[in-house]
Amino acid sequence: MRKASLLTVVAFASFFLAAMAQSSFAQSPAEAPAPSPAPTAPAPSASAPAATESAALTPLAQLPSPMPAYRRHPKLGVGVSISPLGIDIEAAEPLSPTMNVRAGFNTFGHSDSVQINGINYNAQLNLHSVEALIDWYPRPRFHLSPGLLLYNGNQLTAQASVPGGQIFSLSGVSYMSMPSDPVTGVAKLDFFKLSPMILAGFGNLAPRNGKHFSFRFEFGGVYQGTPHVHLNLAGGDCNPDGTNCNTVSMNPAIQSALQSIRQTVRHDASNYGLFPIIKIGIAFVI
Repeated sequence: MRKASLLTVVAFASFFLAAMAQSSFAQSPAEAPAPSPAPTAPAPSASAPAATESAALTPLAQLPSPMPAYRRHPKLGVGVSISPLGIDIEAAEPLSPTMNVRAGFNTFGHSDSVQINGINYNAQLNLHSVEALIDWYPRPRFHLSPGLLLYNGNQLTAQASVPGGQIFSLSGVSYMSMPSDPVTGVAKLDFFKLSPMILAGFGNLAPRNGKHFSFRFEFGGVYQGTPHVHLNLAGGDCNPDGTNCNTVSMNPAIQSALQSIRQTVRHDASNYGLFPIIKIGIAFVI
């Protein structure tokens, strides 16, 4: 009887301890797992391209500057025009938004034969010149252009001749060309080789508007100064009836007449010391 009671007490104690343990486990909160560490950003690589950093730090002053407006369209303008100086071929390059530098040459030639007071002249007109100008545009299309004829080769030359036995006259006095030594001669009129000039007009040889063709009109003048006049005769002369023959160089009346003719021609040609110019032409931008 005592043994059964002991077993009952042991079973009751075991049941009580088990119940207490289960109650303690249910009332205690579950232990949360430790939070995992937040991911850290990778450290910047020491071998990053230097160009990226330098590009971000490059100041605006070091960036390439845009091309000036006057350079965006034309690089070189060429043109052809006509004027009293001849056929003119020119080229211009922009210097600034309102200024060009221009250079060109003029050329023309013409020959003819005339007879004056019994003397035959085979004349040749040669127009050859080289010019350089600065075109300044105070208005978009209107320009003023001071410059120089760097070479003024404009001249009139003539070969003179009188067949033997033919009558000719100088300053109103008649002579006969010696049959055995006919009269010959040379005449020439030219100007200073370096001459200032100024032009004004409309149109631009190197326009900034992107157009490739343009028309130009200019007017102005070249100061050529007092012309140089040469007139010399050689050979022999006689009286109109064929008597008293002598060489032209030894005849004072003929030499005096030649000097008078030189002065008259020089005076008349000096009216063109300031030579007027009107130009009409076209231009093409390369």
